[in-house]
Amino acid sequence: MFASIAGSTLFAKPNYQSYLSLSLKALQYHLNGKANMFTTSVLKNVDYPETLAEIQAALNALYKYPALTLDVETYGLHPKDPWLGSVAFAWDQVSGISFTLFNPAIAGQVRELLKFFLQHYKGKLIYHNAPFDIKVLIWELFMSCPEDNHGMLQGLDILFRDIDDTKILSYLATNSTTGNSIKLKQQAFEYAGNYAIEEIKDITLLAPSELMEYNLIDAVCTWFVYHKHRATVHAEQEKIYQEIFKPALKVITYMELIGVPLDMEKVLEAEVELTKIVNNFTNLIRNSSTIQNFTVLLREEAAREHTA
Repeated sequence: MFASIAGSTLFAKPNYQSYLSLSLKALQYHLNGKANMFTTSVLKNVDYPETLAEIQAALNALYKYPALTLDVETYGLHPKDPWLGSVAFAWDQVSGISFTLFNPAIAGQVRELLKFFLQHYKGKLIYHNAPFDIKVLIWELFMSCPEDNHGMLQGLDILFRDIDDTKILSYLATNSTTGNSIKLKQQAFEYAGNYAIEEIKDITLLAPSELMEYNLIDAVCTWFVYHKHRATVHAEQEKIYQEIFKPALKVITYMELIGVPLDMEKVLEAEVELTKIVNNFTNLIRNSSTIQNFTVLLREEAAREHTA
């Protein structure tokens, strides 16, 4: 029966092969009395520097690696927020460093150390969704204000010098009419399991150690996804990756940093007109006898539940 279900599932969604294989492996672990296959952390060789000297030493040690994955965690997605909360680099699937910028006494100096490293590191940097991470790094490290066009262009040139993006690699390697997910955690699930911290909306609520570990797992998982798909793309879609998709990432990041120019006078005029329309329809709905009767029913039901 399982084989029949698996066969029909793969016929409809052939990209589910890895998930079905994981299900069989989990069943095998259970039948053999073994612990869950994701109980052991994927992190083996890690460093979480805290002081300025420790962070500088950790960054200096990275120059010897020809390629690194890079991942950032942020306070929020709005430019008014202090974006950069933590940074992680990994040089293989089990090893890396991560540090936070939580300490206001040294945060400015940490930014300078990080900027210096990115300016002088000559190897390849690998991201999952490069426009997001690079946009944050440019805003935080290279731009002194939203109008700092020189700093923005400098950051774009430095950070896009030599990159790969595992999100694009995942798309090109797995894209099909049956649909595919190119999120990092789903692409790396077979390697790290479900390590997501549910709904991280405020990273300041996490302990620094917890945030750095989470950040670093993202970085080592980026290596896993890179090795998982790079050969496939190289064999089948290298030209489109190198000539269309990867160059477009720099343009997209540039567009996102610039934003959309708006005529605020016209925006405010439109706001007045749209507010009138919204208020008119809101009043029509509220004055509807159907809505009023339904509201009474809802209140009566809520009262009964509260009384009970």
